Amino acid sequence: MIDAYKGKIPDKILEDVERESKANNLTKAQMKEVLERVEKIYEEVKINPGESIGIVTAESFGEPGTQMCVRYDEKIILKYENICFTDN
Repeated sequence: MIDAYKGKIPDKILEDVERESKANNLTKAQMKEVLERVEKIYEEVKINPGESIGIVTAESFGEPGTQMCVRYDEKIILKYENICFTDN
């Protein structure tokens, strides 16, 4: 049943639905209803290109792109007033 929603709902959400449905012993009919509702809600909350998303959401999207763009093992060299600093 989950396979029918692959590509429509992200895999992580499908995994969560599957785990929770097993934990709550949902029937196939109940699981189908949950998946339909999740798909509907997922489609409703998607952000379309060019759509206004608000300040907090924009910050949340922008922050990782500007602050976490260097790999953890990449050397960083800082230059301040002609003095170079490295991380070693």
